[in-house]
Amino acid sequence: MGQDGVVTYSTQHTRICGPTDRPGDVNDALTGQSIGRVNDIEVGVDASRAEREVFVSLLPHGFSNATEAGVFVMYHDYEPVAGAVQGAFLPIAGVFEIVIVGLTLGLVPALRRLTRQIPAQMEEIERRAYFDPLTSLPNRALLEDRLGQALARGRREGTQTGVLLMDINGFKDVNDTLGRSSGDELLARVAERLEQALRETDSLPRLSGDEFAVIVPNASQKTLVAVSEQVDRALERPFPLADVPLDVSVGAGAALAPEHGDSVQLLLQHAEVAMYHAEQARVSLVLYKPENDTSDADRLALLAELRQAIEENQFVLHYQPKAEMKTYVMRGVKVLVR
Repeated sequence: MGQDGVVTYSTQHTRICGPTDRPGDVNDALTGQSIGRVNDIEVGVDASRAEREVFVSLLPHGFSNATEAGVFVMYHDYEPVAGAVQGAFLPIAGVFEIVIVGLTLGLVPALRRLTRQIPAQMEEIERRAYFDPLTSLPNRALLEDRLGQALARGRREGTQTGVLLMDINGFKDVNDTLGRSSGDELLARVAERLEQALRETDSLPRLSGDEFAVIVPNASQKTLVAVSEQVDRALERPFPLADVPLDVSVGAGAALAPEHGDSVQLLLQHAEVAMYHAEQARVSLVLYKPENDTSDADRLALLAELRQAIEENQFVLHYQPKAEMKTYVMRGVKVLVR
């Protein structure tokens, strides 16, 4: 039959030029699907008419490089097929049982190998989740976990916990001049030297980019200064990179718990404020001071209110005269914004 479902040829000649009795299957076959179904159909005429179980196959048919031009339908007597299936069922079932047993026995070694691989895979997943792939140092997630443990231990033992945040001075120039691959190589070499210089009790994570941290348990201001000096000594020797000897220095900010905060986030925030002051002053270490911290929420709110007040013309100017006391002569005015 063609795409319109009209029978173009049939071994049952009375069907020619008539409509198909399987419009749904014909539409599916015209999309390129091959369809097979078991159905009951009537065969014979008049008194000899009877139902017979048949297997109906619908195959899409077309020309090369063209869409399907029509559908070819075949009806097969299903009784011999059903008999053959029934006769072969028991041997096939036995074969299936043998196959299943064989598969089970074959899977045992595979399951054993999988069981051995799972711990290694879990270790690799944990390593990727908590360690920096470039330097193999702990990442920020592990930093927060270790710092939280150090703070809890300090509260129990009545000791202070220190944290240093530091970044490499002029690191952007290295990336811009020598390329990111050279920048990555420099970060890896800096990490190696810092690991060798610090004490075993100190933890050295890499936060992001060129920013590193040092967690110092049982600390004091003097201890933090000593750690900063160790870092400076470790970086004294130039780093040969792309045939260029690079002098590397860091600016570090330090904060102590509980004096400068007793939570992970607050301590890191205050150490970061101190680090920015170290960068601006071009010194190797700055200890956090509350008076240097302008990053409070009230200041942010005030900035937003000022911006809105300017846009809505809410400011007014007041002028105060300035007079010379000896002569009482007006010399100017002071302008106040309200």
